[in-house]
Amino acid sequence: MRYLVGLLIFTLLISPLIAQSNQTRTVAVLDLDITGGFPESYQAPFSDRLRQELLKTDRFRVMERNNMEEIFLENNFQAEFCSSTGCAIRAGQTLGVDYMVFGSLNKVATIITINLRLIDIETKEILEAVNIDYIGSIEVVLSKKVREVARKLAGLDVAHLMINSSIENINISVNDRLFTAGDGDKFKINPGKYSLSTEMQGYHSFRTSGSLLPGEVHAIDLDIKPKTRNETIWLSAFYPGYGQRYAGNRGRGWLITLLQFASAGYGIYSWLEFQEAQDEYDKARDEYSKAFVQEDINSARRLVQKKHDNYNSAAFNANVGVAITGSIYAINLLDVIFLPGGEIRFSTINEEEN
Repeated sequence: MRYLVGLLIFTLLISPLIAQSNQTRTVAVLDLDITGGFPESYQAPFSDRLRQELLKTDRFRVMERNNMEEIFLENNFQAEFCSSTGCAIRAGQTLGVDYMVFGSLNKVATIITINLRLIDIETKEILEAVNIDYIGSIEVVLSKKVREVARKLAGLDVAHLMINSSIENINISVNDRLFTAGDGDKFKINPGKYSLSTEMQGYHSFRTSGSLLPGEVHAIDLDIKPKTRNETIWLSAFYPGYGQRYAGNRGRGWLITLLQFASAGYGIYSWLEFQEAQDEYDKARDEYSKAFVQEDINSARRLVQKKHDNYNSAAFNANVGVAITGSIYAINLLDVIFLPGGEIRFSTINEEEN
């Protein structure tokens, strides 16, 4: 019994320390740049409210305004007009914090805009950029929208996808946005349902979908299989030009397909014309053999000569049609074997919001 009581007391004593250890990253907030019709008296309340909301996320230790002012005063640092990235970095170095939040609050016509950045002081990298436009009262902005931007800065209202792939610099389309990613890369998307796809020349297309909760990180294994030369050859053998399109050469593939169909159409038309000319020539020869009167014989002879000329012309056109069709088919096979070419292209996706 005494052991259980001691364990309970020990747990209660170390719980605040554990909670504090989870908040090892310190952030300071520079007073927002207030423009566009707002009085300067709004600056302090909005900045202080942002500090409170950041603290509520349990992602940061937030430096209080009084501490910031004391350190700035001791180091003779002028923070009143500090609104650039460089100035925010210098302010963060002066304060000795891990992150700095800076930005602006302005109003154009009836649109209120909050524009904030979260920057890593050590790496000088902007970790989060939040822009919110709102049409409504300033009271709603202070009571609700500041909380919204604080959660976004803390990464609570976004989700992340992480790519696992043996191929570097893959062009990915996800939620109507394009990314270039490699193994281990991570990028932000809105929580909810997502659909991801990628298509690269020389590889089979890849598609997947899923759903993410706010703050969740989901790893995707891009199982992109390479296309083989034999696949493209067989496809073009059965469907001229399709192998080229399959391999990524869409323009050349469609050109070959159109030329092949056009030549095949001409060949069929020429062959039908040849068959008709042959029938008419045979018919004229039959009529000539049956003629007895000299006048009929002369007329039939002239008709036979005319139909013979038509027959020869039709035969020549049919041979040309066959030669053109066969040549384009041969070019199609040679092209898919020796001239792969192609470029990386994207597929499209549709996002479904919750």
